[in-house]
Amino acid sequence: MVRALLSVSRIDQGRVKDGPKPVDIVEMIKETVGTARILADKKSITLNITVPYEKVPLIQIDPLRLREVLDNLVVNAIKYTPISGKVEVSINKPDEKYVINVKDTGIGISEDEKKRLFTKFFRAEKAVETNPEGSGLGLYVVKSYVEGWGGKVQVESVEGQGSTFTIVLPMLRQVAG
Repeated sequence: MVRALLSVSRIDQGRVKDGPKPVDIVEMIKETVGTARILADKKSITLNITVPYEKVPLIQIDPLRLREVLDNLVVNAIKYTPISGKVEVSINKPDEKYVINVKDTGIGISEDEKKRLFTKFFRAEKAVETNPEGSGLGLYVVKSYVEGWGGKVQVESVEGQGSTFTIVLPMLRQVAG
């Protein structure tokens, strides 16, 4: 919560200090999933990762902010997926971009609520019922960072069936490595 509030404050004041470094995005996804596995195991959630590449070109990106984005999406997927559900994290690189998907069999989001999902302090009704502790800041931070990197974030969801959050990052930020 504190990290989210600090991030939002920096975003709103235009004080996000992006510290790009060469990052192995596949390795960071694997680490994020590995850390989140503890939370998934507590709920008997199957947490899978699909990475069809051993190695991809390094991407020039702020590793702390990318970690925050990935953590937020993976942890949210686990939080809002019922016991014994599934969460799948994958990466692909079609054309000149990286596409990261976080798909769950969770509570889903209504069509009406999807329109406000990435706004500050918004929480879907079912999300509040499922996890009253959330702040409604995480997805705002995700969208702000991803768009700041020249990417985009999307969501597909069916209420009661789950959601897929997709991050698209341009490979223009790649570096030799």
